[in-house]
Amino acid sequence: MGIETAVQVYGKSKLAGEQAVTEETTDTLVGRLSFVWGIHRCSQVLTGFPAWVRNQLQSGQDVPLFTDQWVTPTRAGPAAETLLELIKQDATGLFHIACSSCVTSYEFGEVIADHVGNNEELFSEGTMDDVERDATRPTYSCLDVENVESELDCPQPTLREDVELFKRVALDLVVVPVFEEVFACVPGEILESENSFTTESRTLHHATFFEFVRCNNGTTIRTGVSNNT
Repeated sequence: MGIETAVQVYGKSKLAGEQAVTEETTDTLVGRLSFVWGIHRCSQVLTGFPAWVRNQLQSGQDVPLFTDQWVTPTRAGPAAETLLELIKQDATGLFHIACSSCVTSYEFGEVIADHVGNNEELFSEGTMDDVERDATRPTYSCLDVENVESELDCPQPTLREDVELFKRVALDLVVVPVFEEVFACVPGEILESENSFTTESRTLHHATFFEFVRCNNGTTIRTGVSNNT
């Protein structure tokens, strides 16, 4: 793909950065993310598209969503750990890091609504032409995650699987500060699952419920919900 194929300066600058790095040395690891969302580690607040949809639903406001824009959402925590796992394995090359689902923002909103428990009657179908923006947005930016799945021998989750794993942390909790920790790779084919409870932390005093899941490549992830005490 050439810079001329990017539809905005933002995309062109990212592609130019990739090209500059790979031209300097072939021993590089390039990660591409798409439509990033998750918990902010300092404020412990849900950010990104799901936060906006949840807030609109909970306040009873209309939720206009595009049906002509396709993305592969990337949850921030697992994406960071996937990058660390690639580094650990001395992987090089270009890797797309996202869920395995290519969805419209309307479909993404439906998944969020399922877990928030709000009525989807507030949803309305819209198109990208309905909104005036200073910068053009691509209509299709889905990422093929086959390369990273092959490298780590661990499937990327579907969007519904990702939100299901995450819902206790962000989507179902509004007032109580919570956070999530994920280590190694994102959950794929689960071979083992083990639950534990701890009341210790290096940085915060809290009670945390952790779930340990082993992927089919033998690596382990850890997820948890933490309520500050």
